[in-house]
Amino acid sequence: MSRPLLADDPRRLGAWHLIARVGEGGFGVVYEAEDDEDRWGAVKVMHRHLATHADYVARFGREVSLARRVRGDHVAEVLDYDLEASPPWFVTEFIDGPTLHEVVARRGGLGEDPLYALALALAEAIASITAAGVVHRDLKPGNVLLTPRTPVVVDFGIASAPGLGRLTSTGMVMGTAPYMAPEQFTGGDASPAMDVFAWASVVSFAANGRAPFHEEAGNAAAVMYQVLHHEPDHGNLTGALGELVAAAHAKDPADRPTAAELVERLVALRAPAAEDPVRTSTMLVEKTWHLAPPTPPQPPHPPPPAP
Repeated sequence: MSRPLLADDPRRLGAWHLIARVGEGGFGVVYEAEDDEDRWGAVKVMHRHLATHADYVARFGREVSLARRVRGDHVAEVLDYDLEASPPWFVTEFIDGPTLHEVVARRGGLGEDPLYALALALAEAIASITAAGVVHRDLKPGNVLLTPRTPVVVDFGIASAPGLGRLTSTGMVMGTAPYMAPEQFTGGDASPAMDVFAWASVVSFAANGRAPFHEEAGNAAAVMYQVLHHEPDHGNLTGALGELVAAAHAKDPADRPTAAELVERLVALRAPAAEDPVRTSTMLVEKTWHLAPPTPPQPPHPPPPAP
């Protein structure tokens, strides 16, 4: 939810008029903004105290560089940037919608059609990311925004960090444990197969309202053990989509389907005779994606009949 600007927040960066704060993290602040051409954007500005450190500036620049390479209907596009500014900033298209995590927390798991549309849109997004030579590395419900038209993947911050997916000197890894692939914990090389594994975890979360490797385990180490040694709990996710999610959850990256194969197999579930899976997938997402309004709470007992 947007909040008013603070007294020391910038009011304008380049052609962008900053309107409100959207969020803040350890690396920077994100603002809602409008430019001189009436475009809406999300402006990410590095914290000023980090802008004096060359390694942080390089990481910020890598995030911009990788995000700019990705093009797709289900990925937020980079609109503008200034890496020479102090502090540096960049702008992606503003995605007006809640996160998948917020929606599922309020309403529970998605129904059959929107779940299918989500799975297909995210597979398309990963295919676009892979085609650009990028690995997102942090696909999770909080990084999927839901608009009336489509789900959209955002935030390439971890994808741009040096040494991602490898253990640090403190024994920690970068990512969100319940949605990470086994090789991210063991120091394996980054590959698109990581994003395919995360796709399976996100779709399973959307179906059941909980991660397939349970966050209730208490800490990241316990979740890591589950990812490495246990089978995921897919709950009520069954049928052909459940089988595809199970295949994408293979412990060995070589055994997982590619993102392009996910798109083809998902399209085949609804349009088996499609000659152009990519074009057909766009139509299928538009046809099946919807978010019904939440069901109002029901009284615990029916009201007495009117006299």
